[in-house]
Amino acid sequence: MILVAGGTGHLGIELVPLLTARGNLVRVLTRDPARARQRLGETPQVAQGDARHPQTLEAALEGVDTVVSAMTGFGPGAPGPRVVDYEGNLNLMRAAEKAGVRRFVLVSIHGATADHAIELWRMKHRAEEALRASQLNWVIVLTKETLWEFLKKEAVMDRPTEVFGELEMLQMLDQFFDRAVYHGAVGYEQYCATHRLVAIAAAK
Repeated sequence: MILVAGGTGHLGIELVPLLTARGNLVRVLTRDPARARQRLGETPQVAQGDARHPQTLEAALEGVDTVVSAMTGFGPGAPGPRVVDYEGNLNLMRAAEKAGVRRFVLVSIHGATADHAIELWRMKHRAEEALRASQLNWVIVLTKETLWEFLKKEAVMDRPTEVFGELEMLQMLDQFFDRAVYHGAVGYEQYCATHRLVAIAAAK
């Protein structure tokens, strides 16, 4: 069983069908089950919960072998990167350890550092460090190139363009990115060797 946190977001609605189409049992962690059903249909299981509240995670993790965290607190009206991208992921990692989860796949951003000027990048870095320090088998999926270098190379744009945050970045790279996360969850070695847009850092 694969639990997807962030399964109703832009990446999640591409990833979940990829997982279920290959015969994987999928459960989506969501604050709003009705919205999840509307966006994803009847195939995946739905578990009501919120990574900001650890007490809601135990039931969602029952029987789960792999967790994919594609959630973010970045964006208009969202709680913010500290609350979701770091603290929410930390809660989910700890609950996954307690539940005996085997693998944890974290969606992150290339260039995330502790001193980055943008909070989202700093919180992604903290989540990466927490995952590396955990007892989980882990996979971190991120874009290998900066977005502008990719767009310039592929002649998608002929002049610099500002892109604000992870959601817009995923929107432009989703045809590659959702498959990277898929292979991070179910077996990524062959995919990583042949797809240059994706860097998958893994240990253990």
